[in-house]
Amino acid sequence: MAVRTFKLWRFIGLVALVVLGIAPMAGAQGFKWWQDEKLKADLGLAAEQVNRLEAVFQELSPKMTAEKQVLDALERQLSNAIRDANVAEAEVVRQVDVVEAARSALGKTRTLMIYRLYRNLSPDQRVKMKALHEKWEAERRGGGRR
Repeated sequence: MAVRTFKLWRFIGLVALVVLGIAPMAGAQGFKWWQDEKLKADLGLAAEQVNRLEAVFQELSPKMTAEKQVLDALERQLSNAIRDANVAEAEVVRQVDVVEAARSALGKTRTLMIYRLYRNLSPDQRVKMKALHEKWEAERRGGGRR
């Protein structure tokens, strides 16, 4: 019985971490790197490319925003269910499935946007973008501070 209780609390703890937003999915939605003057120059983006990149963003951004709102609402419902000691474990598991399906939908849309943006870059620009991304990741992790 104690092992089952421990597993339940461990499960609830993991779900709570997810619900609290440990992995925000829509982060790439906010930075229009193709409109940054320095990045345009660094990548050598032509005006036509910038327009195509913006069109991709404009096409998928509303869908991502709507999916993020749905995910946020479902996560709030799940959080409430977890806090309610009277909710059956099966109901919490069902709600987790619904939340994860919504998170997956948002992730798919985000990945599709990234893919479409990437396809609008030349091979040389892709190499430059990859190097910039690696630099940003290193700085984000603290590796770029010396």
